[in-house]
Amino acid sequence: MRIICSWCRREGDIGLIGEKAPLEDFRETHSICKAHQITVQARWRDGVYVLEQKRERRKVSPSLKKKILRKKAM
Repeated sequence: MRIICSWCRREGDIGLIGEKAPLEDFRETHSICKAHQITVQARWRDGVYVLEQKRERRKVSPSLKKKILRKKAM
């Protein structure tokens, strides 16, 4: 199976990360490449992860950010 980065694919890139067994199976499975993983984790860590809705970006509300940080602390 071919492992494809969903984020790269969305940007128009091939996004091929690698392959996994069974190698004779040519279907695709999705994952995230190291570069996009670092970007996404940094955005979450910095609290500026945005949701795209109708191609409009919004910041996470301060109250939701507090809830997320509280859950991480537990």
